[in-house]
Amino acid sequence: MVGKTFFVVWSRSALLTVVGGLCWPDEAEGKTPPPPPPAPVSGWSNAAGGDWTVPTNWAKGTIPNSQDVITTIGSNASASGTFTVTTSGGLNNIQVLELVARNDQTVTLTLSNPLNLTRLLLGGQSVSASNVLNLLTGNNGTGDVTISDTGNVGLSTGIGQNRLNLAGGSMTVTPAQGVTLGTAASGASTTIVTQTAGTFTSVGAVLLGSASNEDAGARTEWTISGGTINANAQSASSLVVGRGAQRATLNVGGDALVNVAGRLSVSGVPSPESVPATVIDQSMNVNGGAVTAGEILIGQSGIAGANRNSHFSLSGGTVRAVGDGSASNTSGSFVANAGDDTTGAARNISIYFTRGTLEARSFDVDLTGTNRMAVGDGLNGPAVLKFINTASASSAFVDGLHVRSDGILATSPFTHQITSTINDVLIDGGLRIGDADFNAAGVLTSGIGSLEINGPGLTFTSNAVLTIDIASLVSFDRMDALGANRLLSFGGTVFLNIQDGVTLNEGDSFQVFGSDWAGRTGTFSSITGGGLSWGFDAAIGTFVVVPEPATAALFIGGLAFFTIFCRRPRRSPRPVAGG
Repeated sequence: MVGKTFFVVWSRSALLTVVGGLCWPDEAEGKTPPPPPPAPVSGWSNAAGGDWTVPTNWAKGTIPNSQDVITTIGSNASASGTFTVTTSGGLNNIQVLELVARNDQTVTLTLSNPLNLTRLLLGGQSVSASNVLNLLTGNNGTGDVTISDTGNVGLSTGIGQNRLNLAGGSMTVTPAQGVTLGTAASGASTTIVTQTAGTFTSVGAVLLGSASNEDAGARTEWTISGGTINANAQSASSLVVGRGAQRATLNVGGDALVNVAGRLSVSGVPSPESVPATVIDQSMNVNGGAVTAGEILIGQSGIAGANRNSHFSLSGGTVRAVGDGSASNTSGSFVANAGDDTTGAARNISIYFTRGTLEARSFDVDLTGTNRMAVGDGLNGPAVLKFINTASASSAFVDGLHVRSDGILATSPFTHQITSTINDVLIDGGLRIGDADFNAAGVLTSGIGSLEINGPGLTFTSNAVLTIDIASLVSFDRMDALGANRLLSFGGTVFLNIQDGVTLNEGDSFQVFGSDWAGRTGTFSSITGGGLSWGFDAAIGTFVVVPEPATAALFIGGLAFFTIFCRRPRRSPRPVAGG
């Protein structure tokens, strides 16, 4: 009977093979096929922790390999408390790695050897569970992790208190679905990434925060003080800080580098959820290093709810929007425009720029208030705002622009228009036309530029320092007004930078301020440049070379001496003694 059964099954299998597998034998007989076998799982079993490369530390008695669909550390360990898994030798390639702590566990995996896998998940069984992954350079090598799934998010975090510490090595996430840090599950789950060294690279989008978890205690935070982040997706979500519902923060300092191919967004994408009852904060804080992106967006229109705050703080280092528009999401613009959301309620955007350099091809800033955007704070500078456009461009500072005493506004050697609605452009610090490429030592790579003011006016205070480049009698920096009733107020000092090879003579004049200003008041307290003496005609906005004071004094003195000599009375000749 057994032999007969074997023969029948073999025969039907052969037949099915010939006809292309029309049905399974059990299906042909009306039976439900058995479920597929469970995915092979390699689970950690040593509750005291230990070395990855010791077979007896694993439930199967073998080291995980590519045949194991899922490798778990945490849920299969029986004891509670804290345990750490380390590596001391070469690791096999694996598929999915999950750090899944129990409710009362803290699970730590420290990698100092390369590991290749398809997906990585950090997420416990409750918000009290803790999962920690450390990447570092140790005595046994470098903790280089490569994630290469083609159909799923490569790196994600779930429920619990999840930490990723990058202290060496590299993590490369190649799936186009990219990285999602922050869980959609309710509860005060957190994801904290601390990077002091090494390189993190994602081919797909990097999303910080959840689009639906509105719990007041939930947050996602990435702090980088060394090493590099490469967000290589050239998309609207290359690097997203905050996704509409959850608190999210990106902190950059030290000598860290953050490179974003497309858009860097601090505010996230529209949330499908209802208006949250709690205030949701999303922020980027830079106090060192360099952040470079195709374009930068602070605040996101289209997100429902007024309780969403987007913050940008620059107190050191450099933030640059340098896209050239050759691809999508590379406009080179810096946008911080609160506007109105889909419910008609204004959202809150704040910019704190006290030190460092902020540069973009264009700016669009609307803080929905009455205060100008400030460059510097008068205490901690220098703070430098640069226009780095390579063709004519325009920027909007709806509330006005205030360059404080420790701030500098530098424009590129092209025409740049500033539009403001509520307040004027107030220069209480430095203004350098055409000198956006000057370095921290003050060495200029000068060019000839033009600044056009389309707003209430332009005001120079007594602290202002204006730098004007002169390349010839017809080529020099200019400032013009667009529209009617634009007011101009002079003050402070002026340095006229005479470029090499330029010779000027007395009487040479330069109308830096155009004729379209509706009103002009004040004057400059000091004008220097080229070792020459300068005069300024405020009525027409013109600088003119005047005679040197010493030369004029000498001339006047000589003229007075000549006059006195000419008026000296002639003495009568003495009589000659006679004999």
